[in-house]
Amino acid sequence: TRVRRYRVAKPVQETSYREERYTVLEPTWETRYEKRQALRTRYETVQKERVERIKVPVYETEMRRERRTVYRPEVVTVEQERQRIEYQPVTTYRTVYQQQGTYVDQQVVIPGTSRTRLRWLPRTVYIDPLTGQQVTQRRGFHWVPETTPPQVTTQRVYVPQVVPVTVPQQTYVAKTVVEKVPVQITRQVAQEEVRDVPVRVLKFQIQERRVPYTVQRPVQETIEYEVPVRVQKYVRKEVVKKIPVVRTRMEYETREEPVHVRVLKYIEEERVEPVKRVVEKLVPYETVRYVPRTVVRRIPLDPWGNPIVESVEYPAAPATEIIESPETVQSPETVRKPVTEEPEVTPSKKQTTKKPSVEDDKKPSDKKSGDGKAKDGKDKASDDGSKKEAESN
Repeated sequence: TRVRRYRVAKPVQETSYREERYTVLEPTWETRYEKRQALRTRYETVQKERVERIKVPVYETEMRRERRTVYRPEVVTVEQERQRIEYQPVTTYRTVYQQQGTYVDQQVVIPGTSRTRLRWLPRTVYIDPLTGQQVTQRRGFHWVPETTPPQVTTQRVYVPQVVPVTVPQQTYVAKTVVEKVPVQITRQVAQEEVRDVPVRVLKFQIQERRVPYTVQRPVQETIEYEVPVRVQKYVRKEVVKKIPVVRTRMEYETREEPVHVRVLKYIEEERVEPVKRVVEKLVPYETVRYVPRTVVRRIPLDPWGNPIVESVEYPAAPATEIIESPETVQSPETVRKPVTEEPEVTPSKKQTTKKPSVEDDKKPSDKKSGDGKAKDGKDKASDDGSKKEAESN
């Protein structure tokens, strides 16, 4: 692990609070218990006797004095008061406010426009205002808000100036005038008359009888109970609210970051693996060897003592025929020839290595080399035999 140092710009947010006071009406619920009365009705079975009264109709003729009122018309002259409205002019003065403003040059600051653009940002760490936790922003392209600087311009502004002015105004005032006018009125005069009128009157005679009956008599009882009643009241309460004002400034700091680097390292380990080795083994086999013989003969010499050699032709023997001389000894020999066998594998061999473990591939060349050696031995033996046969011939 290595340490990488780099410099980052860290946004530092400073929060200040300002107080804002306002009055609110806070609803308050109060629970009161009111005593109430309720009538509960229960029924009782009662045996009673009732008296039934029967009315029997009876008609009788009677003289009844009847009074009635008769209205007769009568004309009377009466003076009535009538009202009429007259309008008279009245001059009043009222104050009117007129606008007599002027134009003045005034400097106006136009705020810059805000937009979002794509910008390459390095890896930064900032505080999330929602959660208050530290968040790491990866490097790359991000949408960043950008605001252009404000501009100061001069504008011609109208400055109002209100001036009071007295203005005469003529109005008409209504005036009521009362006059008496003679009017003829026809009215009805009531007169009372009395007369006797025969009237047939229906009368009922009452007859009584007793009848037993069973009734359910209601009995009312008064029950008192308490009922909770919630009453809402509004209480004035002064609330002091702290409004956070967040300001952000950038602080540069040097940071160290651990970087993981892969390093090749040799670790000693002890393991058991098979090792191949070639073992020489002698195998007996039979072969026929021809031994040369020595022939003594006379050779002519020249005057200077040099031998005169003449070419002597020997007859060729057949391939299957072997010419033997008395001195020739043909004896079969047993020759031990090295034969390369399959490589033996030692049961175990401990080996300590500092290299990464690599599996040994089985090389067929070792086997081929052993076979090649055996073949070379056989070829050599055959070549020696052929040479000896040629010399003997």
